[in-house]
Amino acid sequence: TTTQYLGIGLTLPTEALDVDGNIQNILHPENTPVVGVTLPLTGGSLPSRIVVQGRYGYVLASSTLNVIDLDSPLSPIQVGTAVFDDGADPQNIAIAGNYAFIANHGNATMAVVDISNPTFPLQVATTTFTAGSNPQSIVVNGKYAYVGHYESTYLATVDISNPLAPVQVAT
Repeated sequence: TTTQYLGIGLTLPTEALDVDGNIQNILHPENTPVVGVTLPLTGGSLPSRIVVQGRYGYVLASSTLNVIDLDSPLSPIQVGTAVFDDGADPQNIAIAGNYAFIANHGNATMAVVDISNPTFPLQVATTTFTAGSNPQSIVVNGKYAYVGHYESTYLATVDISNPLAPVQVAT
């Protein structure tokens, strides 16, 4: 048999129910400190991914990339939005230098967004993948972006040495 433990506030519980702390926050919720805030996005809905670089968070939502100033974590401010084509369905994002590379599942593309001005992120290039591909994940290493395609079981290698003209060089 397998013994299962449930931990609250613990990563390695040692008993069937293992609680770190006490229940005062449940008995007196008015005394519970606020540790986060909610920021409604003005671009897109259904946020799916966030990447943080420096003081900015880059949030994918529907067909948008939203730039959030996180300089004050309890008072984040949305400062910019880039809108993608309808049906892009962005799934993942990687940041390298002044560019965000986005894997768009819906239209089988990789979008390149210039983020050098956080208040005005601008899509500057797009690479279209083979029909039937489903870009799902993306990482950048040096002059290459590696894009994993869900359901079509291949990895695309894209040369991004010139972010304004990315070229798929291998699958």
